[in-house]
Amino acid sequence: MELIPQGEKAIVDFEVRSRDEVKSGIPVYPNDLLIAKITPCFENGKIGFVPNKFGSFIATTEVYPIRPKGKIDMKFLFYFLKLSEIREHLKNQMTGSSGRKRVPKGALLSLPIPLPPLPEQKRIVEILSLAEDLIKKQKGAIALIDKILMAKFLEMFGDPATNPKGWEVRRLGEVVDISPAKYKLWTKKVFFIPMELIPQGEKVFTDFQIKDIDEVKSGTPVYPNDLLLAKITPCFENGKIGFVPPRDGCFIATTEVHPIRPKRKIDLRFLFFFLKHPRIKEYLKNNMTGTSGRKRVPKNALKNLLIPLPPHRTPKRVCPNR
Repeated sequence: MELIPQGEKAIVDFEVRSRDEVKSGIPVYPNDLLIAKITPCFENGKIGFVPNKFGSFIATTEVYPIRPKGKIDMKFLFYFLKLSEIREHLKNQMTGSSGRKRVPKGALLSLPIPLPPLPEQKRIVEILSLAEDLIKKQKGAIALIDKILMAKFLEMFGDPATNPKGWEVRRLGEVVDISPAKYKLWTKKVFFIPMELIPQGEKVFTDFQIKDIDEVKSGTPVYPNDLLLAKITPCFENGKIGFVPPRDGCFIATTEVHPIRPKRKIDLRFLFFFLKHPRIKEYLKNNMTGTSGRKRVPKNALKNLLIPLPPHRTPKRVCPNR
């Protein structure tokens, strides 16, 4: 599942294995379109094409392989299934227990799809492909900015893993609350933050959806300016972290994050960059627990994480709001 793309490209990667090494899977063909059916992979937008290469392909059982049988451009279908309205519709059709929900095959088969003539489908695909290329270039520029910001962070604070400035070191649980106690919601309309709206390097603040409280089946109440860190694989490894927007109202986030709130003098913007540091991410990744594909960063791994604390007067310009 981790090799199926999540928005950044259309072709899946693969591993070369002997047949005896593959314990379970489903045979697929080159150019088949694979869409994840299990949570949170479906919600995270995992969809892509099997490479157009000669050979035998086997995919995880947690995808639906899709193959054309009529006049449809599969790239048109690819973009159609990425539409937020379509994904929300399919998400509402998911069945199963919490944490193991899946999109039923029948929900996909019965999904209405507008089918313009094939030349029009291809024209739409060309336009969307061009737009996607522009978005990729923008993300590349933002990734470069992130590298520059991390370099500036290291220049000002030193490597937090080695603490060259000799600052006071504390366990993270001593200076912040992690997944603090929930509060009682007081409004019928809430700002909901699903995993797909938590930034992945491109910005600092999360986006949100406005929903009736009855529409939110599960979630964690959070406060404005809380720092949200994804705890489940692959979202944690993909760098999903961001702040709840600073606005009045009731916020509810996906249960697959650790909300972080300060309880003594620590600038959470410093912590934001600290948690994005490659060595810190690697340490937390190595402490993940759970079964393959459902691993999570335990709360205690975060609480026991050692963090050097710069003086609170440290300039804030290294952590801009974007």
